[in-house]
Amino acid sequence: MTKNPHFNIFSKLALIVISFALVFFILEIGVRIFSPQSVHLFKFNPILGWEHIPNRAGYWRNETRVPVWVKINSKKLRDREFSYEKKDGVFRILVLGDSFTEAVQVRLKDTACKVLETLINPQDKKKIIEVINAGVAGYGTSQEFLYLKHEGFKYNPDLVLVNFFANDVADARSQPFAGKRPLFSIKNGGLALYHKPVPPSGIKKIFKEKILLHSNLALWLKKRIQATHLKQTDKNNNDYIVITGLKHFYDLQEIMDITKMFLLEMSNFAQKIGAKFVVCILPSPYQMIDHYPENIKTQLKTSLSKDSKTDDIILEEISSYLKKNNISYINPLREFTSQAVEGNVLYVDFLYHLTIAGNRLAAESIATHLIENNLIPDVR
Repeated sequence: MTKNPHFNIFSKLALIVISFALVFFILEIGVRIFSPQSVHLFKFNPILGWEHIPNRAGYWRNETRVPVWVKINSKKLRDREFSYEKKDGVFRILVLGDSFTEAVQVRLKDTACKVLETLINPQDKKKIIEVINAGVAGYGTSQEFLYLKHEGFKYNPDLVLVNFFANDVADARSQPFAGKRPLFSIKNGGLALYHKPVPPSGIKKIFKEKILLHSNLALWLKKRIQATHLKQTDKNNNDYIVITGLKHFYDLQEIMDITKMFLLEMSNFAQKIGAKFVVCILPSPYQMIDHYPENIKTQLKTSLSKDSKTDDIILEEISSYLKKNNISYINPLREFTSQAVEGNVLYVDFLYHLTIAGNRLAAESIATHLIENNLIPDVR
């Protein structure tokens, strides 16, 4: 009896598929056991580039010694549930920012937003002042403005607070996310959108929207590919500026001017919807290096090289711009510096995001400014 050649081809293909699936399964189990990955929190947004996945939850493992449980609410915020409607007698603060505001490195109750909410409310636990955390990792001032314009205003905020960090200026031309975020240029004295976020398509769409949600192996591979790409970019570009340890290859003054214009746009929009507007200029870890005790300085020399004063230049210029335009701002650099002098480190492994103590200090600085400048109702 002659064998059907189609049957042989089908058998070989089936064997290949089964073998591939078995190898993938073994590797997936191995990564989950020996190198578990942080939960994937993001999906494509045609206006903002990306946003949180609603109701997504899981453990965040980057920069943390103990995994942190992270839960995204139904409206794509890393916060408890908030309705758009505001109850009578409630004062709302909407906080815009990037990963420093999102703060997945610490528990929700330890984020600056939730600590601030506790500090400015009465002790009876009744929330007269609500603080809404709208921070999303990687966002720059353009995305914060667009979020406020298209989504944030729905919460009827009484005050809009923007947490500004030095690398926000780089987000105007950020290389790793250039195709993913909206990009603007200055044209005829205003801001002009010249690049819309590009949605994933084909296999890339399946990979990002399906596989990354469930596979630790896929997340591990994605991280390695990104690291290799950035390393190759550094190798091919010797002319760069350093912003909080990140290398970028753009005209600093241009991205500074774009950033300033978006801060002014947010201030004007807040005024339009009847909200007050405040910017908190978060100090960078690079600004702390020279103030640490000698034993910490020695340790940092091997892990963090301050080969640029760019952070100082950026934050000083942004402060001057806000002051010139009568925009209320908070600069807790002195408070952070005093902690550095005492040897207290407010950043995870000295390098980047805020620790629990760093989040608390930021919240305390913001609370003091809001109270002293009568920007919030006196509920004490």
